[in-house]
Amino acid sequence: MDYLCCMKLRKIKDAEWGIIVIRTHAWARHVIYRIKNGQLTITTPPGVTLATIRTLIEQDRDRIKKLTEKRESFLQVGDIITTRSFTIHLVPHQDSQLRFSLHEQLLTIFCPTDIPIETASLQHALKKGIRRFLHQSARTFLPQRAEQLSRRTNAPYSSISISHGRQRLGKCDIRGNIWLSYYLMLLPDRLIDYVICHELAHLSEMNHSKRFHQICNLYCGGEEKILEKELKQFTFPIS
Repeated sequence: MDYLCCMKLRKIKDAEWGIIVIRTHAWARHVIYRIKNGQLTITTPPGVTLATIRTLIEQDRDRIKKLTEKRESFLQVGDIITTRSFTIHLVPHQDSQLRFSLHEQLLTIFCPTDIPIETASLQHALKKGIRRFLHQSARTFLPQRAEQLSRRTNAPYSSISISHGRQRLGKCDIRGNIWLSYYLMLLPDRLIDYVICHELAHLSEMNHSKRFHQICNLYCGGEEKILEKELKQFTFPIS
């Protein structure tokens, strides 16, 4: 059954949250709140009236506010996440086990409907599985792209390794070894190239001196500051 056919969308207006999107799903077993980019979305089982939803919002208002304080991203059925090598789609499934299926650049994640999606163990398993596929794709793409940029900038390195940090997307050492995080696979191409060029520039200057920024800006086609700002503003879909 098509996931979208199982879902009904409604909207209500709230004084605090503005327009709230209500998603009624045939396989939902619980009422789930989610805030993304300031938008409150509520997923409910069938048969829950708008009056009941309004009552629940009032009862759970403090709990909903706490969602904005959570630093880690929260994955939910219906999410679509674009990566460099494939698109991720989370869909509901009546199987009791979480399943992953990668086919023709689409990673479908089948989420069990008998476990609340916000369950910590399920969120952990979701993110762990996604990271595994990100790591696999990074091992293929990032060394190839680094080699291309190295030749273009005439900045040879000694080795490329794949790391797992999200706060530190790239690093290098004085021996010319570079580490690139598989979280780069969640970025658009221009930001992937920016991080790689940043590390290639460090091969000449192991600091952030004026000369380093001149080299990095050259490698980035004169857009280092623009790309740096864009990367700082980027929100990763998973933590």
